[in-house]
Amino acid sequence: MPSRLTVTRIRAIAEPGMYGDGGTLYLRVAPGGSKSWIQRITIDGRRHDLGLGGFPLVTLAQARELAFDNRRVARSGGDPLAAKRRARTPTFREAAESTFAANKRRWRNGKHTRNWMQSMARYAFPVIGEREYTGSAARISSKCSRPYG
Repeated sequence: MPSRLTVTRIRAIAEPGMYGDGGTLYLRVAPGGSKSWIQRITIDGRRHDLGLGGFPLVTLAQARELAFDNRRVARSGGDPLAAKRRARTPTFREAAESTFAANKRRWRNGKHTRNWMQSMARYAFPVIGEREYTGSAARISSKCSRPYG
């Protein structure tokens, strides 16, 4: 059985691969030499690799603690991946504002530029502005075109 990782051993590892710490925690060494913590965990019968952060920014002790917390959540029926997904998924309003900021310099017609965000504010934001944006406009466009009130 492989021994648990130590800080000294982690610093000495240079060969790419996965190095187990025991349980569900692994140190992944990339071909370029960067090192990151990965947790292999089963959620709803499916295996997932959760990124816990890079070494040395996330220490061995912190990685063990994060892995333990995730295992506890998964064992009680929760999904430690769900909170991570929600945290990085923008709302439709945020995605629209980001798109507007990225494209407004390319738009040559000033009236179009003004109307684009005004239309979003008037029709889309009241209906779907605070929903998570998944990138599929087809499903949500019909909700904005129907009258509400």
